Amino acid sequence: APLPWDIVDAGIDPGFLLDEREKTRAGETTPDCRRDVCSACGACPPGLRNITYPPAEEPSRGPLPGEAEDGPERLPEPAVRCRLRFRYAKQGPARYLSGLELQSLWGRILRKAGLPVAYSRGFHPAPRLSFSPALPVGTESLAEFLEAEFSLPVPVSEAEKRIPSCLPGGISLLEVRLVPPGAPRLSGFDLSCTYAIRPVPPEPYPDGVTPAATAQAWKRFASGDCPATEGRGDTGGGIDLRGRVTGFLMNEDGLFITIIHGPGKGVRPQEAASALLGAPLASDRFTVTKVSSEMIPRGKD
Repeated sequence: APLPWDIVDAGIDPGFLLDEREKTRAGETTPDCRRDVCSACGACPPGLRNITYPPAEEPSRGPLPGEAEDGPERLPEPAVRCRLRFRYAKQGPARYLSGLELQSLWGRILRKAGLPVAYSRGFHPAPRLSFSPALPVGTESLAEFLEAEFSLPVPVSEAEKRIPSCLPGGISLLEVRLVPPGAPRLSGFDLSCTYAIRPVPPEPYPDGVTPAATAQAWKRFASGDCPATEGRGDTGGGIDLRGRVTGFLMNEDGLFITIIHGPGKGVRPQEAASALLGAPLASDRFTVTKVSSEMIPRGKD
Protein backbone atom coordinates (compact mmCIF):
# COMPACT_ATOMS: atom_id res chain seq x y z
CA ALA A 1 0.00 0.00 0.00
CA PRO A 2 1.30 3.51 -0.74
CA LEU A 3 2.68 5.41 2.24
CA PRO A 4 2.19 9.14 2.98
CA TRP A 5 5.86 9.90 2.38
CA ASP A 6 6.06 8.10 -0.96
CA ILE A 7 5.90 11.50 -2.70
CA VAL A 8 9.46 12.13 -1.39
CA ASP A 9 12.05 10.36 -3.52
CA ALA A 10 15.30 9.80 -1.60
CA GLY A 11 16.67 7.60 -4.38
CA ILE A 12 16.41 4.35 -2.41
CA ASP A 13 14.55 1.59 -4.25
CA PRO A 14 11.41 0.50 -2.27
CA GLY A 15 12.18 -3.13 -3.08
CA PHE A 16 15.56 -2.76 -1.41
CA LEU A 17 13.93 -1.42 1.76
CA LEU A 18 11.48 -4.31 1.84
CA ASP A 19 14.35 -6.77 1.45
CA GLU A 20 16.20 -5.02 4.29
CA ARG A 21 13.17 -5.40 6.54
CA GLU A 22 13.07 -9.13 5.92
CA LYS A 23 16.81 -9.45 6.50
CA THR A 24 16.42 -7.57 9.79
CA ARG A 25 13.76 -10.01 10.92
CA ALA A 26 16.04 -12.88 9.98
CA GLY A 27 19.01 -11.33 11.80
CA GLU A 28 21.00 -10.84 8.59
CA THR A 29 23.16 -7.81 7.74
CA THR A 30 24.03 -5.98 4.53
CA PRO A 31 27.74 -5.31 3.90
CA ASP A 32 28.89 -1.69 4.06
CA CYS A 33 29.25 -0.64 0.43
CA ARG A 34 32.11 1.69 1.36
CA ARG A 35 34.25 -1.37 2.10
CA ASP A 36 32.45 -4.18 0.23
CA VAL A 37 30.46 -4.71 -2.94
CA CYS A 38 27.64 -2.41 -4.00
CA SER A 39 24.36 -3.38 -2.32
CA ALA A 40 22.28 -1.98 -5.25
CA CYS A 41 20.13 0.21 -3.03
CA GLY A 42 19.50 2.71 -5.84
CA ALA A 43 20.88 5.75 -4.01
CA CYS A 44 23.77 6.35 -6.42
CA PRO A 45 22.90 7.47 -9.96
CA PRO A 46 24.67 5.76 -12.86
CA GLY A 47 28.38 6.43 -12.90
CA LEU A 48 28.58 7.57 -9.25
CA ARG A 49 29.90 5.62 -6.30
CA ASN A 50 31.27 6.30 -2.81
CA ILE A 51 34.70 7.86 -2.47
CA THR A 52 36.65 5.41 -0.32
CA TYR A 53 40.13 5.17 1.14
CA PRO A 54 42.03 2.06 2.22
CA PRO A 55 41.55 1.51 5.96
CA ALA A 56 44.60 1.86 8.15
CA GLU A 57 46.17 -1.40 9.19
CA GLU A 58 45.31 -2.33 12.74
CA PRO A 59 48.30 -3.46 14.78
CA SER A 60 48.06 -6.96 16.15
CA ARG A 61 47.13 -7.08 19.82
CA GLY A 62 45.42 -9.34 22.28
CA PRO A 63 41.86 -8.78 23.44
CA LEU A 64 41.21 -5.87 25.75
CA PRO A 65 39.98 -6.58 29.30
CA GLY A 66 36.43 -7.85 29.04
CA GLU A 67 36.67 -8.30 25.25
CA ALA A 68 36.13 -11.71 23.70
CA GLU A 69 38.82 -13.28 21.54
CA ASP A 70 36.54 -13.02 18.51
CA GLY A 71 35.18 -9.60 19.45
CA PRO A 72 34.13 -7.02 16.84
CA GLU A 73 36.80 -5.43 14.66
CA ARG A 74 38.00 -2.07 15.94
CA LEU A 75 39.56 0.58 13.74
CA PRO A 76 42.55 2.21 15.48
CA GLU A 77 42.54 5.89 16.36
CA PRO A 78 45.42 7.52 14.44
CA ALA A 79 48.08 8.87 16.78
CA VAL A 80 48.63 11.98 14.64
CA ARG A 81 46.26 13.34 12.01
CA CYS A 82 47.06 15.75 9.22
CA ARG A 83 45.63 19.21 9.91
CA LEU A 84 45.23 21.99 7.37
CA ARG A 85 44.15 25.55 8.10
CA PHE A 86 42.25 27.39 5.38
CA ARG A 87 41.61 31.11 4.99
CA TYR A 88 38.66 31.87 2.73
CA ALA A 89 36.38 34.71 1.67
CA LYS A 90 32.60 34.83 2.00
CA GLN A 91 31.04 37.39 -0.30
CA GLY A 92 28.01 38.07 -2.46
CA PRO A 93 25.23 35.49 -2.01
CA ALA A 94 27.39 33.50 0.44
CA ARG A 95 27.15 36.29 3.02
CA TYR A 96 23.63 35.09 3.80
CA LEU A 97 24.86 31.64 4.92
CA SER A 98 24.64 31.05 8.66
CA GLY A 99 27.36 29.43 10.72
CA LEU A 100 25.63 26.04 10.68
CA GLU A 101 25.11 26.23 6.93
CA LEU A 102 28.81 26.97 6.42
CA GLN A 103 29.76 23.92 8.50
CA SER A 104 27.56 21.70 6.35
CA LEU A 105 28.79 23.38 3.15
CA TRP A 106 32.48 22.83 3.90
CA GLY A 107 31.88 19.20 4.77
CA ARG A 108 30.38 18.72 1.31
CA ILE A 109 33.13 20.74 -0.38
CA LEU A 110 35.92 18.63 1.11
CA ARG A 111 34.13 15.39 0.28
CA LYS A 112 33.47 16.53 -3.29
CA ALA A 113 37.18 17.38 -3.60
CA GLY A 114 37.96 13.77 -2.71
CA LEU A 115 39.97 14.62 0.41
CA PRO A 116 40.11 12.06 3.27
CA VAL A 117 38.37 14.09 5.97
CA ALA A 118 38.59 12.57 9.45
CA TYR A 119 35.33 11.94 11.30
CA SER A 120 34.46 11.93 14.97
CA ARG A 121 33.55 8.63 16.60
CA GLY A 122 30.29 7.53 18.13
CA PHE A 123 26.76 7.04 16.86
CA HIS A 124 26.69 10.26 14.83
CA PRO A 125 30.10 10.76 13.15
CA ALA A 126 30.75 14.29 11.92
CA PRO A 127 33.64 15.83 9.95
CA ARG A 128 36.36 17.09 12.27
CA LEU A 129 36.18 20.76 11.28
CA SER A 130 36.77 23.91 13.35
CA PHE A 131 35.65 27.40 12.31
CA SER A 132 36.38 30.96 13.33
CA PRO A 133 33.52 32.65 15.26
CA ALA A 134 30.33 32.87 13.20
CA LEU A 135 29.48 36.23 11.67
CA PRO A 136 26.05 37.86 11.72
CA VAL A 137 24.07 36.75 8.67
CA GLY A 138 24.59 39.28 5.87
CA THR A 139 28.19 40.14 6.84
CA GLU A 140 30.83 39.67 4.16
CA SER A 141 34.34 38.54 5.03
CA LEU A 142 37.75 38.42 3.41
CA ALA A 143 39.33 36.57 6.33
CA GLU A 144 37.42 33.51 7.54
CA PHE A 145 39.30 30.54 9.00
CA LEU A 146 38.62 26.82 8.84
CA GLU A 147 40.73 24.01 10.29
CA ALA A 148 40.18 20.48 8.99
CA GLU A 149 41.60 17.15 10.12
CA PHE A 150 42.38 14.39 7.63
CA SER A 151 42.90 10.69 8.21
CA LEU A 152 45.69 10.59 5.60
CA PRO A 153 48.43 13.12 4.74
CA VAL A 154 47.18 15.84 2.38
CA PRO A 155 49.83 18.08 0.76
CA VAL A 156 49.00 21.78 0.71
CA SER A 157 49.48 21.82 -3.06
CA GLU A 158 46.91 19.03 -3.48
CA ALA A 159 44.31 20.90 -1.43
CA GLU A 160 44.95 24.10 -3.38
CA LYS A 161 44.49 22.16 -6.62
CA ARG A 162 41.31 20.24 -5.76
CA ILE A 163 39.20 22.61 -3.69
CA PRO A 164 38.66 25.72 -5.89
CA SER A 165 36.63 23.85 -8.53
CA CYS A 166 34.28 22.57 -5.79
CA LEU A 167 33.44 25.99 -4.29
CA PRO A 168 30.04 27.62 -4.80
CA GLY A 169 29.54 31.22 -5.82
CA GLY A 170 30.67 33.70 -3.18
CA ILE A 171 33.17 31.35 -1.49
CA SER A 172 36.83 31.66 -2.54
CA LEU A 173 39.93 29.98 -1.15
CA LEU A 174 42.67 32.46 -0.20
CA GLU A 175 45.31 30.42 1.63
CA VAL A 176 46.09 26.88 2.82
CA ARG A 177 48.62 26.10 5.54
CA LEU A 178 49.81 22.90 7.16
CA VAL A 179 49.38 22.90 10.95
CA PRO A 180 52.45 21.28 12.56
CA PRO A 181 51.79 18.35 14.93
CA GLY A 182 51.30 19.57 18.48
CA ALA A 183 50.51 23.15 17.41
CA PRO A 184 47.48 24.83 19.07
CA ARG A 185 44.14 24.27 17.45
CA LEU A 186 42.11 27.08 15.93
CA SER A 187 39.93 27.09 19.06
CA GLY A 188 43.04 27.97 21.10
CA PHE A 189 43.33 31.41 19.52
CA ASP A 190 41.55 34.72 19.92
CA LEU A 191 40.94 36.60 16.67
CA SER A 192 41.65 40.30 16.21
CA CYS A 193 39.29 41.27 13.38
CA THR A 194 38.94 44.58 11.57
CA TYR A 195 35.55 45.43 10.04
CA ALA A 196 34.63 48.08 7.47
CA ILE A 197 31.22 49.69 7.99
CA ARG A 198 29.96 51.55 4.94
CA PRO A 199 26.56 53.04 4.00
CA VAL A 200 24.57 51.37 1.26
CA PRO A 201 24.92 53.61 -1.84
CA PRO A 202 23.73 56.26 -2.36
CA GLU A 203 23.07 56.74 1.38
CA PRO A 204 25.64 58.90 3.22
CA TYR A 205 26.91 58.50 6.77
CA PRO A 206 24.60 60.11 9.35
CA ASP A 207 25.23 63.69 10.34
CA GLY A 208 27.95 63.84 12.95
CA VAL A 209 29.70 60.65 11.82
CA THR A 210 32.93 62.16 10.53
CA PRO A 211 36.64 61.32 10.85
CA ALA A 212 37.03 64.02 13.50
CA ALA A 213 34.02 62.81 15.50
CA THR A 214 35.27 59.20 15.26
CA ALA A 215 38.74 60.19 16.52
CA GLN A 216 37.16 62.09 19.41
CA ALA A 217 34.91 59.11 20.28
CA TRP A 218 37.93 56.80 20.29
CA LYS A 219 39.87 59.18 22.53
CA ARG A 220 37.00 59.25 25.04
CA PHE A 221 36.65 55.48 24.96
CA ALA A 222 40.38 54.84 25.40
CA SER A 223 40.48 57.19 28.39
CA GLY A 224 37.42 55.57 29.99
CA ASP A 225 35.33 58.76 29.83
CA CYS A 226 32.37 57.26 27.98
CA PRO A 227 30.06 54.24 28.39
CA ALA A 228 31.78 51.14 27.07
CA THR A 229 28.86 48.77 26.66
CA GLU A 230 27.26 47.41 23.53
CA GLY A 231 23.53 47.38 24.21
CA ARG A 232 21.49 44.26 23.60
CA GLY A 233 17.89 45.34 23.41
CA ASP A 234 16.76 41.85 22.48
CA THR A 235 18.16 40.33 25.67
CA GLY A 236 18.04 43.28 28.00
CA GLY A 237 21.77 42.98 28.73
CA GLY A 238 24.98 44.33 27.27
CA ILE A 239 28.62 43.51 26.59
CA ASP A 240 31.52 45.45 28.04
CA LEU A 241 33.59 46.64 25.09
CA ARG A 242 36.71 47.48 27.11
CA GLY A 243 39.47 45.06 26.24
CA ARG A 244 37.53 43.89 23.18
CA VAL A 245 37.59 46.96 20.91
CA THR A 246 41.22 47.81 20.11
CA GLY A 247 40.84 50.20 17.19
CA PHE A 248 38.35 52.73 15.80
CA LEU A 249 38.90 55.17 12.93
CA MET A 250 37.33 56.72 9.87
CA ASN A 251 38.94 57.74 6.60
CA GLU A 252 38.00 58.13 2.95
CA ASP A 253 37.55 54.34 2.65
CA GLY A 254 34.98 54.03 5.42
CA LEU A 255 34.49 53.49 9.14
CA PHE A 256 36.72 50.79 10.65
CA ILE A 257 36.53 49.03 13.99
CA THR A 258 38.86 46.33 15.34
CA ILE A 259 37.42 43.76 17.76
CA ILE A 260 39.03 40.85 19.58
CA HIS A 261 36.82 37.77 19.52
CA GLY A 262 37.36 35.15 22.22
CA PRO A 263 35.31 33.01 24.59
CA GLY A 264 31.90 34.26 25.66
CA LYS A 265 29.37 36.42 23.88
CA GLY A 266 30.45 37.88 20.57
CA VAL A 267 30.62 41.61 19.89
CA ARG A 268 28.71 42.79 16.84
CA PRO A 269 30.72 45.42 14.95
CA GLN A 270 27.82 47.62 13.88
CA GLU A 271 26.32 47.83 17.38
CA ALA A 272 29.76 48.40 18.93
CA ALA A 273 30.45 51.29 16.54
CA SER A 274 27.05 52.78 17.36
CA ALA A 275 27.83 52.58 21.09
CA LEU A 276 31.17 54.38 20.64
CA LEU A 277 29.75 57.09 18.40
CA GLY A 278 26.55 57.58 20.35
CA ALA A 279 24.73 57.51 17.00
CA PRO A 280 22.59 54.69 15.59
CA LEU A 281 23.86 52.88 12.49
CA ALA A 282 20.74 51.18 11.12
CA SER A 283 21.43 47.67 9.84
CA ASP A 284 19.38 48.24 6.68
CA ARG A 285 21.46 51.28 5.70
CA PHE A 286 24.96 49.90 6.20
CA THR A 287 27.06 46.97 5.02
CA VAL A 288 29.67 45.28 7.20
CA THR A 289 32.75 43.54 5.80
CA LYS A 290 35.48 41.77 7.75
CA VAL A 291 38.62 42.96 5.97
CA SER A 292 41.33 41.29 8.07
CA SER A 293 41.79 38.79 10.89
CA GLU A 294 44.85 38.06 13.01
CA MET A 295 45.21 34.98 15.21
CA ILE A 296 46.38 35.69 18.78
CA PRO A 297 47.35 32.80 21.09
CA ARG A 298 44.89 32.86 23.98
CA GLY A 299 46.27 34.48 27.10
CA LYS A 300 48.52 36.87 25.16
CA ASP A 301 47.88 40.48 24.21
